[in-house]
Amino acid sequence: MKNAHYRHARYSCDFLKKLDELYLAQEENPSALLEKFDKHWPQIARGQAWAEKNAHEDLSILALCMEFPNASSFIFEIRRIPTEDYQWVKAGLSASQALGDRENEASFFNRLGNIVSELGQYKKAIKYYEKSLSIYMDIGDKEGTIYPLGNLGMDYRRIGDYEKAINCHQQALTIAHEIGEIHSTRFDLLSLGLIYSDLGEYSRAVEYLEQSLKLTKEMEDTSMEGAILSNLGLIGTNTGLYEDAINFHKQALEIAQITQNKNLEGEALGGLGNAYAELRNFDQALKYYLLALSISRERENKYDEAADLGNIGNIYAELGQQNSALLYMKRALEIFIDLRLTSEIERAKKNIASIYTDTIDTD
Repeated sequence: MKNAHYRHARYSCDFLKKLDELYLAQEENPSALLEKFDKHWPQIARGQAWAEKNAHEDLSILALCMEFPNASSFIFEIRRIPTEDYQWVKAGLSASQALGDRENEASFFNRLGNIVSELGQYKKAIKYYEKSLSIYMDIGDKEGTIYPLGNLGMDYRRIGDYEKAINCHQQALTIAHEIGEIHSTRFDLLSLGLIYSDLGEYSRAVEYLEQSLKLTKEMEDTSMEGAILSNLGLIGTNTGLYEDAINFHKQALEIAQITQNKNLEGEALGGLGNAYAELRNFDQALKYYLLALSISRERENKYDEAADLGNIGNIYAELGQQNSALLYMKRALEIFIDLRLTSEIERAKKNIASIYTDTIDTD
């Protein structure tokens, strides 16, 4: 019976790995691959659960437990929700530590950071990335250090520590050039573009984004191309080029829907909402914000959910529907408090206060 369970788990892991490789290579229709994944998901999940439960019995099962999350890194990013991914990666981490596999241990710490970051837990993510970076440095894996450094940069940006964010990305860029991994720099160039956009240095931001876009097209990385287009759209909105912004976001949305990338889809929908809100086309803005909110909840991304709720509240306020505005704004505030994000909490409180002020003035 044990051998039968192992063969099933082994087959499930290999099947998942093949799907993941095909999805990354973009050699087959993404929708067809994801349909195959959905169809076989119950069997795959049972295989992983058996390996995790019985990992202590045999080294081959322990190794298989470590293989499952590695076999699913791309498909899981697109299809499964973060809490499911977290369980698999935690099991893989435990297996790698038991086997003394330091390279996989570093990789799993980095992935755990990605997962909790997507859930809005940026300070927790930073701790995971620091563990990953420390291990890569201990084992002398320069290429490996690029990934946690880049991720640290992204989450330092998210908590508003731009100096540390820039420093991390510059370190990653330096290492990438030293070892000849030029195409990997597209991630750090993208992030630097976002940082300078946050700082209001839009010309510099566009320079970094365009460098990233060039490398991304060379790599034929469609999903990342969509992410860069979406961010160019955000800059268009911030600089008053609303029609350009809408065009960028619609291109990104098309890519997201073709590749079934829910994260990118949510970003593009939110960006379209922003652009239409600036054009004071509130009906269109509300439509896109509500669609973005649905995606955020589906992916259990609490930060994006709160941002979408706040945006919807702002639209209802513009439409003179104060009760609806307060309902959405208060829910956004609750989430930001749970996430302990000080600047977002203060902004949400100010928005709520302004609604009460407008109501008193109206009375």
